[in-house]
Amino acid sequence: LAKMAANWPLVLLGFLVSFSQPVWGMLRTHRLLVDSGVVISRYDSLKLCLSGSFFNIFLPGATGGDAYRVYAITRGYRTRLAPAIASITLDRLLGLPSLIFVVLMGMLLDYRFFLSNRILTGLIPFIAGAGAVCLALVVYLVVAGKARRHPDLAKPAAGGGGEPGWLGRTHGMIATNGKRPA
Repeated sequence: LAKMAANWPLVLLGFLVSFSQPVWGMLRTHRLLVDSGVVISRYDSLKLCLSGSFFNIFLPGATGGDAYRVYAITRGYRTRLAPAIASITLDRLLGLPSLIFVVLMGMLLDYRFFLSNRILTGLIPFIAGAGAVCLALVVYLVVAGKARRHPDLAKPAAGGGGEPGWLGRTHGMIATNGKRPA
């Protein structure tokens, strides 16, 4: 208790970061649901995230809150099951890079601890590989988002073969909710 009193700025920062997580989750969930065609307000997205967090704490396993969110989306917003499951799954996948980022920052801040522990040293290649995969996923999503906002990026080059490249195919699949364009 005395250490907490001495380090009150760090304790306050920890509380702020902890309590900002539902807000960031709400923003991410809201964007994914709106992109899936679900009409939902930010306030309802926040309620959905907080309810999901509650069920994650009190139900065994880590998927109870996700199952509740899928149920609430399909029942409360009259949407099909597939977009609800896809948005919640993608929400989980987008949370993975942040976890890996925290691990990498911990490795950088206290690298001697990681290097002195034989088990953690063996995990370094796995963590670096997972970080690279997550970075590639984030870059892909950013490029796909630019293709969605700027459709002219997805068109074939003038004088080209007429067949759009991977960016054009990505834009076509995003614009048609995952179905291949004709």
